[in-house]
Amino acid sequence: MTIKNINAEELALDVKDNAVVLLDLWAPWCGYCRMLDPVLDEVAGDLAEAGSEVALRRVNIDEEPELADAYGVDTIPTLMLFVNGEPVARTSGFMPKDAIMDFITEGQA
Repeated sequence: MTIKNINAEELALDVKDNAVVLLDLWAPWCGYCRMLDPVLDEVAGDLAEAGSEVALRRVNIDEEPELADAYGVDTIPTLMLFVNGEPVARTSGFMPKDAIMDFITEGQA
C-alpha cells in the first residue's frame, strides 16, 4: 500500500469510494511533516500487511489552501480520518507509528 498524493477534487472522490481514508495534510517546508513521512510509510506497510482497506492520502496545503481552510487546518502536519465519507477524527503534530495505528483504530470504533 502506498500513500497517494491527491488534490481537493480527488479527495472528494476518495472519501466516497473508500470506507476509511487517512488524510495527511502537509507542506514541503514543514520539518515535522518531513519527519512524519517515513512513519506514514511504515503505517501504510503495516496496513497492507494486515489486509486493511484503509486508504492513505496526502494533500499539500500549499497547493490546496482552500481545502485546509475548509477543514480549519491551522497546524501541520494534520491527520484526518474519514469514515463513510465523513471526517470523524483529527490530530495534529508528529506522532509515532503506534499512536497513528491507535488513531485509525479508535476513529473507526
